[in-house]
Amino acid sequence: MPVLSDLGIAQAIVANGRWAVQLNWDRYLEPIDVVLGVPKGTAGASAPFATALAGWQSAHQLHVDGILGPDTWTVMRRALAPPDSLTGVVPAAMPPVPHGFDEIIRTFGDPRPLLEPDGTITSTSLARWERQILAPCPVAFPLTVGGAGQTIRSFQCHRRLVGVFEAVFDELDRRGLERAIKTWDGVFAFRAIRGDTHLSVHTFGAAIDLNAATNPLGGPGDMDPSVVAVFQHFGFLWGGDFHLRKDPMHFQYATGY
Repeated sequence: MPVLSDLGIAQAIVANGRWAVQLNWDRYLEPIDVVLGVPKGTAGASAPFATALAGWQSAHQLHVDGILGPDTWTVMRRALAPPDSLTGVVPAAMPPVPHGFDEIIRTFGDPRPLLEPDGTITSTSLARWERQILAPCPVAFPLTVGGAGQTIRSFQCHRRLVGVFEAVFDELDRRGLERAIKTWDGVFAFRAIRGDTHLSVHTFGAAIDLNAATNPLGGPGDMDPSVVAVFQHFGFLWGGDFHLRKDPMHFQYATGY
């Protein structure tokens, strides 16, 4: 087992106290203790925890420092997930799913003051809105862009949903559903709902379209039910469940709209 120096252990104790709050792993401390083989109730910000974690990191070919930071937590989060069911580990700072337009703008911001009197938006105002709300979201596997053919490993989404989208694609990867994602067809687009005048949830970077070619608006589509289940598990509403007009390519982090 790798041996941390006294200074390394001290640094790990301090860092683990911080990461426990930032990554929200302190709520899963009991199963983490089981994975590490330490007594139940061992504090995350402690020398025994850091020492045991260093051994776990070494066994999983991770950087050995005794710190349960983002890279180690990504691997451990998968280890804690049951192989035959959806993970119970949810992202830190996962916002409540907004219901209705008023909650959407309270959660993600309000672009309406940026609109022109005729309802359009200038390129300057659009750039301002994008700077205000968007952040890059890395994903666990390459995504083929629909209609273009190139692949991407990240996309722009609302900054409050980066961890949620990351968790979705981590879970899709863990459950072997990469092949079910044929194309990525967009997240952010400042536009109205198709056939409507109300702003789309895509305007907020809070919706994603997948496999558009075989899941057209108004049709039944062929979205894999296991993919739908993963998105629903993390709070997304599937467009295939819309009451009036089905949109099976579409998943949005909002209801009642």
